[in-house]
Amino acid sequence: QLSAIDSKSEEHARYELATHLPTNDFRKALGGRATTKTELAADLIQPYVKSVEGRLAAVEPIYQLIDRFVKIVNGLLTDKSIDFKLSQGFTIQNKLKVSLVPAQLSSGEQQLLLLFCYVLTARDTPTIFMIDEPEISLNIKWQRQLVQSLLDITEGASIQFVFASHSMELLAQHRSRVVKLVNKQQ
Repeated sequence: QLSAIDSKSEEHARYELATHLPTNDFRKALGGRATTKTELAADLIQPYVKSVEGRLAAVEPIYQLIDRFVKIVNGLLTDKSIDFKLSQGFTIQNKLKVSLVPAQLSSGEQQLLLLFCYVLTARDTPTIFMIDEPEISLNIKWQRQLVQSLLDITEGASIQFVFASHSMELLAQHRSRVVKLVNKQQ
């Protein structure tokens, strides 16, 4: 339990969702040879351990969502990265660790970030996103990854996407879900 708390609190501290709780001293205290003292120490810290586990479990869904979002967006960006801190919100940096504002991003980067932010904020409400030609301003790599990235970010949410696109790169990996619209008047 203590190792899991140490690891989980360190993960959550990355986004300032919890304070890292190193548990080495607790583990040393419980690693003694006298079983009576070890059992007494375990009994004394058990309520505290349960309390910490409860707090970490309460913020785990938020951590998972933020972590997935950050990893997906950073997987798309090349020479920039985003990060999240509870005290600052999302921040953007270039490869030299210089802070950037969204206006300093390319049009494709702005489009991706805006789309992912819309999706992130809509997670708690059943939503349909209708997106016309999302491939505009996106390089080929991003077009290939866009649909799956959106599906990954919205995993577990009641969100559907309807794309109108001419990009084979965008649609190729999801051919089974593609509906071709034709003009019957011709």
